[in-house]
Amino acid sequence: MAEGGKQMKKRTCSGLCRYKKEIFWTALTLLYLLFIYSNSMRPAVESSNQSQGLLKMIERAFPFIVHTLGLTEHVLRKMAHFGEYLILGMLLAQTVKVYGFFLVGQLWLVPLSGFLMASVDEGIQLFTEGRSCQLSDVMLDLCGVITGLLIWRFIRFFRRNNPKR
Repeated sequence: MAEGGKQMKKRTCSGLCRYKKEIFWTALTLLYLLFIYSNSMRPAVESSNQSQGLLKMIERAFPFIVHTLGLTEHVLRKMAHFGEYLILGMLLAQTVKVYGFFLVGQLWLVPLSGFLMASVDEGIQLFTEGRSCQLSDVMLDLCGVITGLLIWRFIRFFRRNNPKR
């Protein structure tokens, strides 16, 4: 109860507010997906040079990771696949939620969307110089989407059960 015996109303999002959230999350997710697809459109030589440059930066900053754990360009590229799709999984989950589709029985929308997007991503590589389509990458991307969904659910659970004081 608030002062004067009046009960405080919980703030809700009006139709216009919800519409803005839908537009924002959809646009952000699509822009991020375009970023992923643009990486797949890079020729193999350019993509490899980018990975090698990043590997050298990591080696300079954290030599033990490269030498002790055996971080290679191949492993780094697979980690990038997983990481890109982990973020996409979180964005997809939030986008689906703002549209009101996120009931327990509809959790499948996120992995299904992620699988389809990963399949298109690998399909793009069929038409990119020096690249190939790998089913293992689609599965790795799907694991990233599911991990992103689980992290998103954990964050939502934590925020709901630990309100701000």
